[in-house]
Amino acid sequence: MKYFILLPVFFFIQSIAFSQKIYLQVGINLTGISESNNGQTEENSNRVRFHIGVKTIKKIVSNLGIETGIFLTSQACSTRTDLNSGTNIKSNFSATYFQVPLNLLYHFPIDEDAEMYFSAGPYIAWGLTGKSDGTASVGPATTVLFREKVKFSKKETFISKEDDAFYYKLKNSDYGLNFGFGVDLFSLSFRVNYRLGLANINATQQLKNEDNNKYRVLSLAIAFPLNK
Repeated sequence: MKYFILLPVFFFIQSIAFSQKIYLQVGINLTGISESNNGQTEENSNRVRFHIGVKTIKKIVSNLGIETGIFLTSQACSTRTDLNSGTNIKSNFSATYFQVPLNLLYHFPIDEDAEMYFSAGPYIAWGLTGKSDGTASVGPATTVLFREKVKFSKKETFISKEDDAFYYKLKNSDYGLNFGFGVDLFSLSFRVNYRLGLANINATQQLKNEDNNKYRVLSLAIAFPLNK
């Protein structure tokens, strides 16, 4: 498994040497959390964060290409969790990751100076830093403020449902699928991308059959060419 997740990194190193196009990409992320499979999080709302990185594109045949890169990307979300104990937890958390995608691109011209493209492929990301703050309320009168740095863990650990709802104990890696489309106009590239997380982000073991909280990220980006 550890060799599989390094595959996108290998492709990026190779693409630097053999790529036809290299871009600097910057953009914003709108992050949500999935609530499927009886996840405890009842509500979540997007918070705007950023991503920045370098990507390369290698054309395979006339309309197909491979895209990869290295990115610094930040996700943030506001959540509300109601526990059976009567505790209500509201959390605002953000986490920054080092991310490597590997996408297949299909592109076609729409006029002399513009092309449209569709992209899809996997990504892998490693947690770097983050923070979580919010409130924990028990009944109508008691409110406790909390502020914690995000702790990234390699292994799932046994923690309480309260800790799970705070979103400050996260797995150190995330993975999933990218789906996007964009337009290359003159020398610039504009893109909309949806990131479908497949990994439960909480570093929980006892709750893994109850909570299934995964990233859902909509990104808007612009890329500037670094070579001709």
